[in-house]
Amino acid sequence: MISTDALEKMNPLWKSIALLLISLIATFDYKPFLATVLVLIAVAITLFFTRQKLSEFGFFLAPFLIIGGGYVFIILLTRYLSGENIQLINTLSIATRMILVAAYSYLFVKTTKPEELVLTLITYFRMPVSWGYGFLSAYRFLPNFKNELEIIQYAHKVRGIEVGNNILTRITKARIYLIPLLTTAIRKGVRVTIAMETKGFGKFESRTTFRPLQITRRDLLSFTTFLCIIVFVIVVMTALDLTQFRLLYTDT
Repeated sequence: MISTDALEKMNPLWKSIALLLISLIATFDYKPFLATVLVLIAVAITLFFTRQKLSEFGFFLAPFLIIGGGYVFIILLTRYLSGENIQLINTLSIATRMILVAAYSYLFVKTTKPEELVLTLITYFRMPVSWGYGFLSAYRFLPNFKNELEIIQYAHKVRGIEVGNNILTRITKARIYLIPLLTTAIRKGVRVTIAMETKGFGKFESRTTFRPLQITRRDLLSFTTFLCIIVFVIVVMTALDLTQFRLLYTDT
């Protein structure tokens, strides 16, 4: 039985392939119907196969709904005022494709640990180890930089230094924050470099991992099921003339 956290436990390789497949569908299909059905499938996956809350999923997609809706409205209004063919179906597909990619990107990001993503890139996509762990170190530093920025801001307030709420003033006075943050970044970077060198990082061609990635039968079953559903939906909707796959966009 597939558990409610099946997507969190799945090998990131299969999730990467699924996201690539969805991106290709969103790129070459110029009708909104297939994208809409795939978004509904993403909602079902969020409900039954992840530990993510549907409210957070909807909150994440809300900006894309607003941007996509506004974009569609502007295009339709511009074509109407200029007397051109409105092309409602093709215009709506722009918004649905945007929402489609955003929905599956959310699932990928929320259910994939950064460490597993880096190991996937190194193991399966042959990314250099130095690049992978460099990316992971930078990712680890981001929360620390946020804390450092808050400490600097509090220190300035204690000393009576007020930046103000004006956006232009904040931009012009950003250097009072940048210099301490750069100093902290350099100091942390040197410490990480020394630690990696003392542990022999990069000396050997192959590396061992504490939790090696494995391709399990459950992953194969889950991905195969998802792939079969996608293919079935595409075949049915194509037979009903609800898809329009093209390499290049045309006005017809």
